[in-house]
Amino acid sequence: MKVSLILTVKNEIDNIDVFFDSLIKQSLKPDEIIIVDAGSNDGTYEKLLSYTNVFSNLCIISSPGCNRSQGRNIAIRKAKYDIIAATDFGCLLHKDWIEEIIKPIVDGNSDVAAGFYLNTDKRIIALSNSFFTHPDLFEIDENNFLPSTRSIAFKKICWDSIGGFDEKFILGEDTKFDFELKKMNFNFSFNKNAIVYWDAENSILKMIKKLFNYSIWDGVGKFNSFYYIKKSIILFFLILFLIMIFIDIRFLFIFVLFFLFFVSKIIIRIKKKKMKMSSGFVVLILKPFYDFVQSIGYYFGRIIGRKI
Repeated sequence: MKVSLILTVKNEIDNIDVFFDSLIKQSLKPDEIIIVDAGSNDGTYEKLLSYTNVFSNLCIISSPGCNRSQGRNIAIRKAKYDIIAATDFGCLLHKDWIEEIIKPIVDGNSDVAAGFYLNTDKRIIALSNSFFTHPDLFEIDENNFLPSTRSIAFKKICWDSIGGFDEKFILGEDTKFDFELKKMNFNFSFNKNAIVYWDAENSILKMIKKLFNYSIWDGVGKFNSFYYIKKSIILFFLILFLIMIFIDIRFLFIFVLFFLFFVSKIIIRIKKKKMKMSSGFVVLILKPFYDFVQSIGYYFGRIIGRKI
């Protein structure tokens, strides 16, 4: 079966060469490559055009102003083949990624295949942030793991059946896409060998912005409600006990017990992930702040979602 590789891009000139280098090294080459540029002004579009001399099956489409959902829909409409593979320019592909990501579909076991992604940035902040964005294999429930568009393949008929990616979604469009396919009872599978390398943010401020923005769109789509409600409840009691300590010092004991329980669960996960002590310490400091940002973003998304 032939495969169409699709990507969207905007202002990623620094990632173009390294991505194509990883694509050239693939053990199985895509039968066509379709890239939609959303109006880059940093030379990305011109750089992409230069690669048409390297890849005879490369198609570059300019669509200024389109969001990710619109860009992916444009690319898939253009695609000629029955299997669609998708990733992002911020990723580097393992040499067997294309072969592995389509394998469950080619073998007839799946309609949608989810790949895995790894962080390679070993700086303290990046490693700490990877705790929140990069699950390890032991943390993945293969029966319920939803693919991200940085490492996914699916039959084109799946995309057709739900009308494509929801173009209202600026972020979180892949989560919406996954849930819609789940509703249609398409078969999902997870392949741990379909690996892309995607580095975590090495900036706390950029990470806060990313978590907040993605949480908003989770709220708009009402995705992962239990995940956010659990965060909110834990934060509520932490803040409540802190307030109560000022009213009655005896609440300090309850707060310490609650806090130790909260911290112990994080420490256990840090140890299982084999993180460095320095990064683990940063995780402990950042976790309450990141949870607060995500909770605010999610409930804000629930509010604005009523108007979308």
